[in-house]
Amino acid sequence: MLTFLSPVLLWGTLLGAIPIIIHLLNRRRFRRVEWAPMRYLKLTIQRNRRRIQIEQLLLLLVRIALPVLLFLFLARPLLNPTGLERWLAGAGRTSHVILVDDSLSMGHASGGPPAFHHAREVAGALLAATRPGDRCTLLTASAPRVPVFLEAEGVRREELAGDALALPQTETHAAWPTVLEGVDGILQSCTYPTRQLTIITDLRKAGWNPSVSPLARRWNEQGVRVRVVDVGADDTANVALEALAPLDRTILAGAESRWEARIRNESPRVLAGAKAILRVDDRPTEIRLPEIPPRQTVKVPLSVRFPGSGPHDVSFQLPDDELPGDNQQWAAR
Repeated sequence: MLTFLSPVLLWGTLLGAIPIIIHLLNRRRFRRVEWAPMRYLKLTIQRNRRRIQIEQLLLLLVRIALPVLLFLFLARPLLNPTGLERWLAGAGRTSHVILVDDSLSMGHASGGPPAFHHAREVAGALLAATRPGDRCTLLTASAPRVPVFLEAEGVRREELAGDALALPQTETHAAWPTVLEGVDGILQSCTYPTRQLTIITDLRKAGWNPSVSPLARRWNEQGVRVRVVDVGADDTANVALEALAPLDRTILAGAESRWEARIRNESPRVLAGAKAILRVDDRPTEIRLPEIPPRQTVKVPLSVRFPGSGPHDVSFQLPDDELPGDNQQWAAR
């Protein structure tokens, strides 16, 4: 599909109609007058009529083409890479948007560097491989509306790759519908209509839901090229503490209160014989966890007694694993 960076200037192509109007008006001015000496001239004109008509037609086409082509070029046409235009615009400029997942799960390490380390290397390699005329944007899942750099052009690709390698990891939860809505705002502001979005993630299921489908369909209709780079491990052995919350509305000093810990076993093996630590004001108590099947979530009941009135701290900590960032939670009462 052909688009223009300055579509207002297309109105100037209407000037191409001026030569046609002049041609039609000039034809109406002539009046046929019979004159004897013109008979021989008329015979000569009849012999050359076809050549003269072709010359006049070519001259008219040139007069029309000059203003039309002038304003078409001033409107800065660009080809979107779809169908035949994909081949014609193969060497056109592209707006690259690279989204790096910096959520908590990217800190998972399975016998080597964490997934976030690989994600930064991939982002750096992609930025270094872009063409000098392309524009590059780097985003993170924790702040998709605040780019690390936006539409960078004319900057050495090594510097952009260095910015990607210096990205810090966060311990946030990536709610992908919200993240992609922020990315959509960046995509709509891109300079070039040829846009490519690269998402570098570990493909954790958490955070994804069907609400991302309408946005994905709209990007497909707009010709946005989307690719996903998986930097996660094939097999993980992570156990996560998803929640720690009280069950009683009223908690009295010196009385037992009911609490609940929700634990998710993301490993491919049964979690058996594990022990967790419950702390109340830094006083630890060992809690034996029940058997948790792989890819399942269980709710563990807890009994907490606060020694006196006033604020108190409660924490629950699971044994260390390959992703320790989600092994402990705190609450204050």
